[in-house]
Amino acid sequence: MKLKLSKNWIDYIKPAMILIFVVFIIWKVPIFLRPDNLITLIPQAAVIGIASIGMSMVIISGEIDISVGAILYCSGAIASEVFMSTRSLIYASLAAVLSGAVFGLVNGFGVAKLKIPSMITTLAVSYILTGLGSILIGSESTLVAGDDYKALSQTKILGMTSNVWIFVFLFVIFAVIINKTRFGRYIYAIGDNADALRASGINVDRVQAYIFILTGLLCGVGGLLTTSRLGGTQFNMSLGTEVYCIAAVVVGGIRMSGGKGSIFGSLLGILMVASLDNILRLTHISVYLYNLVWGVVIFIIVLIDILKKKQHIWNDIHKISN
Repeated sequence: MKLKLSKNWIDYIKPAMILIFVVFIIWKVPIFLRPDNLITLIPQAAVIGIASIGMSMVIISGEIDISVGAILYCSGAIASEVFMSTRSLIYASLAAVLSGAVFGLVNGFGVAKLKIPSMITTLAVSYILTGLGSILIGSESTLVAGDDYKALSQTKILGMTSNVWIFVFLFVIFAVIINKTRFGRYIYAIGDNADALRASGINVDRVQAYIFILTGLLCGVGGLLTTSRLGGTQFNMSLGTEVYCIAAVVVGGIRMSGGKGSIFGSLLGILMVASLDNILRLTHISVYLYNLVWGVVIFIIVLIDILKKKQHIWNDIHKISN
C-alpha cells in the first residue's frame, strides 16, 4: 500500500522546520533543555506573548502594526517616571496602560479615519515614540525605578513569576473575546472582506480603531512588565519586538493577508520564537549574525504564507474547472 502525500505540500514545511529545530537543539545546544533554562525562558516569553495577542488581532484584520516595540519602550519609560515621582505601583500601572491605549488610538485614527496604510501609520508612530521614550530617559540612558518596582513582575506565585500569570490571564480573556464575541467575528470579517462587512451596516472604522487601541493597551501592559522585570527603563529597550510578534503570529498559522488563523496557534508560535531567541543567545553569536538569522526566519515564514495562499487559490480554481 502506497502512502499518498497531501496535495497541499506546503503544509509539511512548518512541521519539517519544527523537527529540524528540535534536532538542532538536541545536537548543538543541549543546555537549552536544562530545567533551569526552561524555567527562565517562560517569563522572558511573557511580554512577547502579551504583545503578540494584539498583533494577532491586527493581522487577522488584514493590517500590520510595527509600532509595537516603540509602544513597549515609551509606555515603560512613562511608567518608570511616574513610579519614581509617586512611588505608587497603581499610578505607574495606570500610566503604562493608558499611554499604551492612547498610542494605539493614534494608530487607529490614522488607519481607520485618515485611511493611511497601517504600515505607514505605525512606522511614523514608531519613530515618534522612540524619540519620546529616549527624551524621557535622558542622557543617563537608564531610568532605575528600584526593587519595589520589580515586585510587580517578579513575585513568585505557584512557582511562576507574576508576569507569566498576567500573560495567562490576558490570553484567556482575549481568546474568549476573539472566539466567542461579535467583536471577534468582526475582526475576522474585516480581514476576509471589509467591504462586505461595511455593506451589512457595521461600522468597520470603529472596529479597526478598537483593534489598535486594544493592541496599544496590551503593549502598555507589556512595557510595564518589561521595566518591572529590569527594575527600570533602558535606552532602546524592547525596540524590534514587533519582529518577534509577527514571526510568532505567522508561525502560529495566522494568514498575513488576514481573515484566517487562531490565537491558540499564536501561543505555539510565541513559544517557538522565544525558544529560537533563547538558543541564539545561548550560542553567543554576534549581534550581526543574530539579526541575519532573524531576517532569514521572517523571510521564510512570510514566503511560506504567500505560497500557501497561492496554492489554495490554484486548488479552488482546479475544483471549479472540474
